Amino acid sequence: MQRRACLDAGTIHQHYIQDPPPKVENLFVDIENGKIHAIVPEQILVEVFKQLCVVRGKGYALKVINDIYANEYLEIRSLSKDLVAEAGRLKCQYRDIVSYNDAILIALAVQESAMLHTTEKNLPQIPGLKVVKYVFDA
Repeated sequence: MQRRACLDAGTIHQHYIQDPPPKVENLFVDIENGKIHAIVPEQILVEVFKQLCVVRGKGYALKVINDIYANEYLEIRSLSKDLVAEAGRLKCQYRDIVSYNDAILIALAVQESAMLHTTEKNLPQIPGLKVVKYVFDA
């Protein structure tokens, strides 16, 4: 059975840097080989662009975003009304801990019964949320 994963911006960013961590590369090999179905909320790509732009420049960031949209191994997901409401509820409840993007990712991961792959260090304990953490090296 194919596993499901939601990816945060830091995890995607690490994949596209020079000499990415082996743990991140193994994740993306599994995604590209169809072992993991990866879902990314479209809003997360704004953060990915920003992170890559800072490190490698606007041209590189644009190339990566174009590649992500052209490839089929990442499912880019728009927000539904239900997801907006659940992410908003999480942001309200954990407003001092969780960013807007993290609230969206958490809501999507729980909704999809997917593992959240994240570089975030301080996520609250949320029922139904399964997390794999990665160390972020900018």
